[in-house]
Amino acid sequence: LAALQAATGAGGAAGRLHQARLQDKQARRGPWPLIARTFGGAGDDSINAMATLPDGDLLLAVRKQVAGDEGIQLHIWRVDDAGRTRWQQSFGAAGRDEAHALLPLPDGGWLAAGETAGEGDQPDAWVVRFSANRSVLWHKALGGGGADRAIGLLPRRDGGATVLLAADSDSAAGDMALVTLSAAGQPGAAIRLGGPGEQVPSSLLPGKKGPLLGGRSRQKNGSWRGIVIAVDRDGGQRWQVQTPADQIA
Repeated sequence: LAALQAATGAGGAAGRLHQARLQDKQARRGPWPLIARTFGGAGDDSINAMATLPDGDLLLAVRKQVAGDEGIQLHIWRVDDAGRTRWQQSFGAAGRDEAHALLPLPDGGWLAAGETAGEGDQPDAWVVRFSANRSVLWHKALGGGGADRAIGLLPRRDGGATVLLAADSDSAAGDMALVTLSAAGQPGAAIRLGGPGEQVPSSLLPGKKGPLLGGRSRQKNGSWRGIVIAVDRDGGQRWQVQTPADQIA
């Protein structure tokens, strides 16, 4: 009996493990949030992208449903480190305009990349260049036939950007693609990456030797596997890895 009490009591190994689990659960539970704010108004709104500015402020790309309409409008919010709104501004026209990535620029402006209403029901990938005073300097529609959207942005040394596209994203032959943009918004040729079948990108990160793309790839049996593709600075594919088939739903 004494041995059982020693093992399971507060001072025993099992008791210490139980206390550690309780403390870990409490740590994961809080005490956050320190700050909680909501952004938007009537209609369905969501934050698609965020970026940190050099002074610690946040840029938010808000997907805002236009009240009384089926349209989607891009709203940009700037908030300070206490969550207070410094300003907000809407961009875009009738139809659908939204951003999935934001990239602050050294001159105080920023790039927003996402999708805009194209011909018919097919969206085009869309990149917008804003000045520090929130003026639109230029905007470019990217992609070809079919549904395309921009997922990520990386800065380039020449002042331009590398854009990650979900190309022909509504198609069974959809691909990941990279497009370079000059500082003036002139696009280079799209470089499609991946393999046979449908490729759906979700993230873009800088690497030591070039961009890293993350997403998922549909297999011949219809299942999906996670995929990471490493690209060199010239757009060539260096390597790719996929998660084991039994680890992705």
